[in-house]
Amino acid sequence: MKAILQLSQYFYEMIKKHIHEIFQSHLKGIRSSREIDQLSRIYYEDKIRNQFSRIEDIDIFIKADLDAIVKGKPIQYVVGKSYFFDGYYLVNETTLIPRPETEELIYWILSSHSNGPYKILDIGTGTGCIAITIQKHIPKSEIIAIDIAKDALRIAEKNALAHKVDIQWRYCDFLKNNAWEDLGFFDIIVSNPPYIGRSEQKKMSASTLEYEPHLALFSPDDPLLFYRKIAEFGTKFLLDQGSIYLELNEYRYIEIQKIFSEKGYSKIELKKDLQGKYRMAKVLK
Repeated sequence: MKAILQLSQYFYEMIKKHIHEIFQSHLKGIRSSREIDQLSRIYYEDKIRNQFSRIEDIDIFIKADLDAIVKGKPIQYVVGKSYFFDGYYLVNETTLIPRPETEELIYWILSSHSNGPYKILDIGTGTGCIAITIQKHIPKSEIIAIDIAKDALRIAEKNALAHKVDIQWRYCDFLKNNAWEDLGFFDIIVSNPPYIGRSEQKKMSASTLEYEPHLALFSPDDPLLFYRKIAEFGTKFLLDQGSIYLELNEYRYIEIQKIFSEKGYSKIELKKDLQGKYRMAKVLK
């Protein structure tokens, strides 16, 4: 038995090495050595591992994927999932790829609200990674997660099923005030809203612009529109002593702070991410 296990391990190490060599041959000069190492590792771990018994079959299988990666398609969309916080989440081009700064926002929420139960609203849920992670760690809470993209909600529902949590998923155009009454009142509101304006698109990577959903990224006419709407919603539907947690447009955090201050919120706390940028806010009512 030990010999069989060693042989199996040797075979998969060969596959891992073979995939790295293929990625190296296709991406050398396009991506850095570090990126190639990372891409080949993710591809092996998240798509290839334990799937094949012959190396020859792999070469045929990965051709289309390699072509997509060469063109700039994010590896998470290629493998169809992304690791976030403490588990995997299905992703496709109708959902944003979960980011490390969103993990930081969740750590902030969990460190401030360890018990419960709470009534929580997740605005623009996408993959559902925020709502699902909070539900796993504060399981007595009731969470409503909304999005305007029905395809994204279907992905979120599949992710909730995989993570074995119960969340109310709702289609909602949050920018329409008449949709608010049906949502109810909340202890916590959390959102990573669209906040990128036209002038900021030039600062973004080509792969993000080409592949990730513009509906979830851009608020072109007014990059602060969602913050204004969330601030207004909170004055009516956030319970006393409630909290709002937001990811921020790093270039407009002062303006965002002003929006909530003018709406009468008692405290607006800004927080830097690991890159030293103001990317999060906690607003108290």
